[in-house]
Amino acid sequence: MNRADIAIRFGVSNNQVSRDLTRYQAIAPGNLVYDKSAKCYRPTDAFRPRFFAPDVDGFLAQLRLVADRAVAIEDTWVEAPPSFDLAVTPAQAVAVEMLRAILVAIRTGRALEVHYQSLTRPEPLWRWIEPHALGCDGVRWHARAFCRRSVRFRDFGLGRLLATGTTDAAAAAPDADADWHGRVELELAPHPRLAPAQRAVVARDYGMVGERLRLSVRRALLGYTLRRLRLDLDPDGLPERERVIVLANRTERCWPNGRRWRRPSPARPCRCLDDPMSLELWFAFVVASSILLAIPGPTILLVVSYALSQGRRSVAATVTGVGLGDFTAMTASLIGLGALLATSAALFIALKWLGAAYLIWLGVGLWRAPIAAADGATSEGASAARLGAGRMFRDAYLVTALNPKSITFFIAFLPQFLDPAAPVLGQLVVMEATFLVLAIANAAGFALLAASARRAIARPALRRWVNRIGGGALIGAGLLTASLRRTA
Repeated sequence: MNRADIAIRFGVSNNQVSRDLTRYQAIAPGNLVYDKSAKCYRPTDAFRPRFFAPDVDGFLAQLRLVADRAVAIEDTWVEAPPSFDLAVTPAQAVAVEMLRAILVAIRTGRALEVHYQSLTRPEPLWRWIEPHALGCDGVRWHARAFCRRSVRFRDFGLGRLLATGTTDAAAAAPDADADWHGRVELELAPHPRLAPAQRAVVARDYGMVGERLRLSVRRALLGYTLRRLRLDLDPDGLPERERVIVLANRTERCWPNGRRWRRPSPARPCRCLDDPMSLELWFAFVVASSILLAIPGPTILLVVSYALSQGRRSVAATVTGVGLGDFTAMTASLIGLGALLATSAALFIALKWLGAAYLIWLGVGLWRAPIAAADGATSEGASAARLGAGRMFRDAYLVTALNPKSITFFIAFLPQFLDPAAPVLGQLVVMEATFLVLAIANAAGFALLAASARRAIARPALRRWVNRIGGGALIGAGLLTASLRRTA
């Protein structure tokens, strides 16, 4: 190099270059020698870098960026590069508008409505996603997001986003994506069928120590990593010349995306056979559900009203109706009705008004219900006041099942306690069964308490006021239901 090269490269004067060269020779004597015939400085045979260590990975990474046309050769530290190129891979076509919408949603913590073409369906679908990160499989970039339709965190290819719609507040916390935040240790080793000299050169090629290389990989990217390194295939089934590395710790655990070739040893059974939900996560779900159920809603108001007017004979019918209604609402939410209600304003409004009208109708009926006399004799119309078990069961079931807010609520509530690393179906079954037991116990507790209080209000006049208060509460619950707004 000569002074002019440095001056042009860094945009400094020749005088500044002369001073810097003089100072460098004082700091690193013996590194440079001036060639008078060529009028330039050359490195000596004893040249040793003083300000940075040679970085092979950095040099090759800059060549890769240049080959990918990500940067110009002038913007790198590569001087006089050799002839080089990369194996051709198709470029991912991502619309600027799509990427911008995803980035804004990630930065603001918002849910985004997208028109997405999945390879598992022939037609694109509109769906709500809550992106929180970007990931790359080595070729294609995707958005890591919570999908309200499938009720789980998954990857969405940026090139498959066709359009975006409105935004909404995100319901799932990014910290709940256990696969994204969790990591798996991969231990690579040379293929055991290689000759000793071949194993040694493979270990050197991959930077192994003691013929072992440990890689820490996000669980969400595990499948991509295994496929890229061809570790998702049976190593003994590959052609002999393609047997390079193997996964040395493949029997340590059941890899989330590699179950098709996992062969657990008898001493280490597959984790898929363990409990579908950890005790800590289940206990947190029980506590949160108990707190939510303890807050009276339209269902509990109906149960209490019937217990006060009908006594203990109402408990079995209404509690059974509540349990079946909650089962219907949770199941409908998990199979997709919750996501449909979250995105369809017309369906949400229709179900909302149907449930509100039914609550108001029940409230008016309870307000006008005749009262039985305290001594067991019946006043006028008292026979009509004694409701059948079938009607009470029907009323409790419909009030519980027709609440659209409950159906959409489960979409946001259940994923907070899901561990994506474990089988999702097993966890959903455990949570649904647990919630039903808690809901039935909660309804039974309120019903029995109200039925016991009924004995203290044996006078018909007091019962009439109790009916009117209960009827008014149901009418108010119906009006409140009618005022619900779709939040997703």
